[in-house]
Amino acid sequence: IMDIRYYRELLVEWAHRINETQADEGIRSVHMAVLESHLIRKISNQKGVLLCANYPDYKRVSEEDSCSREYSCVLYLIEKVPSGSMKEEEEFAHYGKIDGLMKQLVQLVESGAWSCSPWKMEAKQLKVEWEYDIFGGFNGQSISFKLEEYGDD
Repeated sequence: IMDIRYYRELLVEWAHRINETQADEGIRSVHMAVLESHLIRKISNQKGVLLCANYPDYKRVSEEDSCSREYSCVLYLIEKVPSGSMKEEEEFAHYGKIDGLMKQLVQLVESGAWSCSPWKMEAKQLKVEWEYDIFGGFNGQSISFKLEEYGDD
């Protein structure tokens, strides 16, 4: 079963790896929460680009000769931007910056970085979406995916 502390450490490591490639500030901090309201309280006054994550839920999948777990994960790359505070070009640059960071995050999720984890997992069903005015005024992108844990039960 996934160790939530290790999951957070993995996200912090990914943020660090992404930041190493940035000329300017990349991901400022990593935050995890159980509920949206919990995350809103945690990040309300945070500045810069944040990597936020849910505590992954899972379901057990039993088949005739095997068992596995499927975790539902959502990661957000977001930055607080007051509504209407940016001109068109500024907004485009903001989303462009987030998109560049997200492309690197997607590569890490898809790269098999999970193979270094204590679990045997594979990311599936990736979906990237644009986000506007979420968690009390943050804009950016989210990536949702399923992690399938296979092997020993």
